[in-house]
Amino acid sequence: MQAEHEFYVGLQDIGADDLMTDRAILEAMTNMVNHHASLVGEGLLDRPRIRRGWVVLGWMLEVYRRPRSGDTVRMRTWARDNTLLQGFRDVEMLNADGERLAAATSVWVVMNTDTWQMLRITPEIIDCYEPEPEHRLFPDYRFPKKERQIPPADAELDFRIPKCMIDCNHHVHNPSYLDLAAEVLPEGLDRRHFSRVEISYRHEIKPHELVHLVYVHEETCETVYLLDESRTVIHAVVRLGEAEARR
Repeated sequence: MQAEHEFYVGLQDIGADDLMTDRAILEAMTNMVNHHASLVGEGLLDRPRIRRGWVVLGWMLEVYRRPRSGDTVRMRTWARDNTLLQGFRDVEMLNADGERLAAATSVWVVMNTDTWQMLRITPEIIDCYEPEPEHRLFPDYRFPKKERQIPPADAELDFRIPKCMIDCNHHVHNPSYLDLAAEVLPEGLDRRHFSRVEISYRHEIKPHELVHLVYVHEETCETVYLLDESRTVIHAVVRLGEAEARR
């Protein structure tokens, strides 16, 4: 089952060049996923009844052409396939002519909202989405494994989490991890658009926490590691680079 919805690109969604930012595209895709959940009775307002919710573990986004302010784009999403503990979902952004502007794949888990323990993905949970396992935007993509060691830093920064980054789940809003990464990127890179964005979420970040941001320039991408204050726990990893292939 595919869900579709139109989104208007406003001033809050663009950079100084009038082009939609990476963060805004990811925000629109996140809202599209939540819209799909609401359509099948699994949205935020349904949580008191169903006592569960989906939590994202990772995004991989490719951007092919950026909308401008005043544009209206059509978002489309569907549940793809799943394992016992993880569900996969694809999202695409289209213009009025049906041209694909951006595409993403993501991985999610289901949490009990009373205990915040992970749940198994049973037919009762997943069947309402009518998954389309044959419909894959990135058939060869695999989400990265957890890093064992962080490379030497090119830049580092301690950053205190402000209340404005906290969402309805009482932790840092998922697209805001791109804002955190921008804090430690070198001047110029911090405002640049990237055609490929990968975010791996490891541990939630709560209000007022001090995070240690580590920027590493790598051969194929710019990588930011978000660590806790003790620098022993990785909250997330953000990789910013160029798309491998245009679709």
